[in-house]
Amino acid sequence: MNSIDFDKTDDVLLADGAWHHVSEFALGSRWLGGANVQTATWKESGSIVMCPVTSILAVRWKEHRGGMTRQERAGAPQRTAKGSLSG
Repeated sequence: MNSIDFDKTDDVLLADGAWHHVSEFALGSRWLGGANVQTATWKESGSIVMCPVTSILAVRWKEHRGGMTRQERAGAPQRTAKGSLSG
């Protein structure tokens, strides 16, 4: 059983301290250093990225942002300082 919901994952936090936006997120395994390691693979800014699942420190899900993807959020109306909507 996976503890990461791949269909809902929007971003992952890695040890570099940055949140990485993910698309086409998948789980697999590879032989690395003589051991079978569970890996996560995704597309980020047009590149394919892979890391051991244990390197993922945290995940953000789409529901925590109103169920919208990053692209949908970019076009959504934004709240102003006084709470009214703009855009």
